[in-house]
Amino acid sequence: MKNKQIKKITSVLIFLSIFCQISYVSMAKTTKSTTKTPAAVTKTQKLKKVKLPTTKNGDLADNILISEIFPNPKGTDTGQEWIELFNKENRNINLGNWSISINNTSKNTKPKIIKFNDKTIIRANSYLVLDSSTYKFSLLNTNCKIELRDFVGKSINSMKYENSEENLSLSLINILGTNKNITTWTTATKSTANPIYYEISGEIKKKHISSDKNIQSFIEITTKDNKPITITISAKNNSELLNGTLKEKDQVLFLTEKNKGENYLLISFKIIKKAPQNTETDQNKETWIYYIFAPIILGLIWLLNKTFGLHRSIKDLCNIRSS
Repeated sequence: MKNKQIKKITSVLIFLSIFCQISYVSMAKTTKSTTKTPAAVTKTQKLKKVKLPTTKNGDLADNILISEIFPNPKGTDTGQEWIELFNKENRNINLGNWSISINNTSKNTKPKIIKFNDKTIIRANSYLVLDSSTYKFSLLNTNCKIELRDFVGKSINSMKYENSEENLSLSLINILGTNKNITTWTTATKSTANPIYYEISGEIKKKHISSDKNIQSFIEITTKDNKPITITISAKNNSELLNGTLKEKDQVLFLTEKNKGENYLLISFKIIKKAPQNTETDQNKETWIYYIFAPIILGLIWLLNKTFGLHRSIKDLCNIRSS
């Protein structure tokens, strides 16, 4: 009896053991399947490598100039503005990663940056014009600074202005015979050489300043080597000189643009030495004194002669001495 009970108990235990093992395995599989993270999260997807275009650095050079800018065309500015560069080097220059910044000097704002790709070449002793429609920029009409930098960030050249003049360009001008360059507003010379200015110093010999626009105003001077030169005056400068700023015998340094022969057009001037004060006034006084007192003196001589016979007295005196 006891053996039968033991066998029954053993059979039950074996059954329970097998059941528990089956249950554990099935639960483990269920847990594994429910906690499994989606493959999209755990596995890193391999992206295809895309080669992005890179701009190679160009050349380094110190003689690339902003030679002319045209910020204020007549009428609509949009698409009509331009910046001109000039390469003074005797070699072609690649402007890869060079840049031009357009800055508002009156406000602390982020500048507009024009960046060049490595296909931009400026040829030796030649011009490169950047049109606003192509390079997508706009120039300010006031308080503007334009700066050129190479690919390492070094400032190569800059040009700035406070107020622009309509339909004129701000040009970099060389003064012949000097190492001086100035910027001034001139007639636009896109892709061609800018005007050349001359410095002439001398003494004013004659001046003719007229308010009549139909009459050409001019100044005649004599240089240190006694060379006569005529300087014509434009309507722009004429009004400034009507107030008598320049006088005869003033020593003046003139900045001019050459016309024909020895004739020059006045751009600006600087007085080196003023003529002695009241020279013209003193000359006028002397003239008036002569005209006023000469008749009076002659009248007195006539009166003395008439009254005292002065001419006879002189004649008698001469006869006495001769005898």
